[in-house]
Amino acid sequence: MRVLNVLFPIILMTSLKSKPVSPHKTPEYYRHYEGYKIIDVSIGSPEKYKQIRNHFAPEIEVIGKGSHDPMSLRILMAPQQDLEFFEYLRVENMPFKVVNENVAESIRREHAVQRLTRSPHENVIDFESYQRLDAINSYMEYLAREYAHQVNIVNLGKSYEGRALRAIHISGEHVNGALSKKPLIFIDAGMHAREWISHATALYILHQLVENSSSHRYELDMFDWLIWPVVNPDGYEYSHTRERFWRKSRQRNGGTTSCVGVDLNRNFDFHWSQVGSSDNPCDIDYHGPKAFSEPEAMAMRDLLFHINSTCQMYLTLHAYGNYLLYPWGYESSLPSNWRYHDAVARSGANAIKRSSGTSYTVGSSAKALYAASGASDDFAYGAANIPVALCMELPSGGNGFDPAPKEILPIVAESWLGIRAMAREIREHKKYCFSSGYPLNNG
Repeated sequence: MRVLNVLFPIILMTSLKSKPVSPHKTPEYYRHYEGYKIIDVSIGSPEKYKQIRNHFAPEIEVIGKGSHDPMSLRILMAPQQDLEFFEYLRVENMPFKVVNENVAESIRREHAVQRLTRSPHENVIDFESYQRLDAINSYMEYLAREYAHQVNIVNLGKSYEGRALRAIHISGEHVNGALSKKPLIFIDAGMHAREWISHATALYILHQLVENSSSHRYELDMFDWLIWPVVNPDGYEYSHTRERFWRKSRQRNGGTTSCVGVDLNRNFDFHWSQVGSSDNPCDIDYHGPKAFSEPEAMAMRDLLFHINSTCQMYLTLHAYGNYLLYPWGYESSLPSNWRYHDAVARSGANAIKRSSGTSYTVGSSAKALYAASGASDDFAYGAANIPVALCMELPSGGNGFDPAPKEILPIVAESWLGIRAMAREIREHKKYCFSSGYPLNNG
């Protein structure tokens, strides 16, 4: 098994400073949500949301878009506030619908299914359950061992708690141990811990490109692929063991606060902290004490700069909402090549629509969804000069972030069809000028 080390000095310094993972027994994570409700609220305007947040935080948390209308939000609410909150909505004339009476019960069912459906076979990934981090790492090692002519593990450093940050580089062929010089597509997943369907989608892409490579020769002949399936491993494990709706990293914030973690997708140094994030360490969209305060975001930054001479598309997988988004996120203006972004994104949306009937909204992040700065896709395009940078907000299920096990395979399969179509659109839309260097360092 060949392992590539992309350990620039700054990443190495981060790795040395990382805290070791300390095993500890924890209570069943679903107990934290006993009596919590999920409510869809039609807020009418952004100003109304600010009023709600100021009045009820931290007992409520926005977890996504609601199903009522474009100005509907899905809110997770603590039980101690439900009567007051419902009365507030009635007085303010905000229509609402309770979509889950007890979140804990839903998570209990999810946890039970996870135990029953998890594959007992090492190195086997299925799409009937959500895979834990140890299973994902084992699968990556298996691919690098069994398909050494095509697959390399890329080490990117360590998380705050000392877990390995690892990606997989896939090529049609490695000749004499060297990587090919083809253009590259880079896909990441799991920046937000609770968005488990994004990790599953990244694993499905790995499975298709490697174990089903004979069906994807065109994609492998066109591009090399770099897949980082778990950008936030600390948060991902925490969402499995303690808090199902955990979003942020797990680095402890300094000062007097006991609140933990930073929203990694607000931590990039491109219009950092300008809009759509919080300076309160207890908020889910806390942008951190400074740009690139998190080792996971630093590793992403260094990787993007390292591959930008060959990378033709950066795609970050999130959930949920059925969106294909392109820059800018920090403001409503459009980048100079927005038509190229739009054509690539629409090719993916159209392919998914044809295959399954699932509809995606396409547009710039600030216009189609909401304004937020410090995001990885804006940074990839605006700072690292990747020609196409997209965010794919995958379909919802259950409470939003938790599609049922029977929904995993249909979602990941249709998503891969859309991603394939976007890769083909890039191939046909652009004539390439390649550098003479390799896409990744083989040292």
